[in-house]
Amino acid sequence: MVVLAHRGAGWHEGKLRENTLDAFKLAHKMKADGIETDIRITKDNKLVLYHGKSIDGRAIEDMKHNEICDAAGYKVTLLEELLNWAPKKFMLNIEIKHKNAICKAAEVIKAFKGKRYLVTSFWHSAAAHVAKVCDIEYGVLMSCRPIFIKPFLQLLPVHTNHIVWDYNVYDYELTSTLANFQHIVYNAGDEEPEKVDGVISDNIDIHLNQKRTYKRYRSKKVYK
Repeated sequence: MVVLAHRGAGWHEGKLRENTLDAFKLAHKMKADGIETDIRITKDNKLVLYHGKSIDGRAIEDMKHNEICDAAGYKVTLLEELLNWAPKKFMLNIEIKHKNAICKAAEVIKAFKGKRYLVTSFWHSAAAHVAKVCDIEYGVLMSCRPIFIKPFLQLLPVHTNHIVWDYNVYDYELTSTLANFQHIVYNAGDEEPEKVDGVISDNIDIHLNQKRTYKRYRSKKVYK
């Protein structure tokens, strides 16, 4: 199971800013398998790592990078800065927050090959397009549980390999029903998700400890 730090680490306690290099570096130091972050495009065509769609009532896409930094009160990290730093095996789950960021995201990611990417979005076709152009893995974000599996599968973009579920609508029966996909959950809190391939966590210490305990359990051999 991969453990991804949701917007990095340390920001929940107020120690660091979310979606910043310091928060990502702390997650790496804590032995997380990677991070989840959000990208939005600015008025001056830059990709910022920012979750909210607006600041002080102004849409991010209507502001320049320097204006966003001034309004936020800190230097908002650019996607290029993350990719310049990120170790090759450190998973980068990049969520595309708006379809307007598709082309720029593909351009930037393509310039930084050799990273461990997972592109996701509620705009499913957006994630699929970036993944195809950059030859990387992608997943669809799901905040609701499909009632009928067959129509759901027919609606997924071709070559979808990950489904990222809200933990509140996920159960392990989905794993067996949709066995051809990798399943990752978010919003798990302190709970230990059953039969998942990954968790996007605000509490990486808890889930990393669960992962280590599981590994120790699996490594034990019983001799008769």
